[in-house]
Amino acid sequence: MPDKYEREIDEILRRGLNARPPRRGNVRWRRAPQFTFSERCLVIALVAALVGGGWAYANGGGNLITGFLGVIGATGVAFVALSSFIVKPRPSSTQWR
Repeated sequence: MPDKYEREIDEILRRGLNARPPRRGNVRWRRAPQFTFSERCLVIALVAALVGGGWAYANGGGNLITGFLGVIGATGVAFVALSSFIVKPRPSSTQWR
């Protein structure tokens, strides 16, 4: 009986060592998400506000750099608010009739 188990174990090990790892078929890379104009403006405004606030906190007050970052942030927020009027929606490729 022990010989039977030893042969089975040897067979399993032999198959495992000789076998190639299974290939993944049709692997697709995930593309980065496509952001809209207003989403990009919002991200830029948030980053500018965080960097400007951190810079002002680290230096103990505002200066020219924090003012410039504040203008960038305010402009980004204004573009987000006006984006529905500025950017025209793209026509879809599928038209319903």
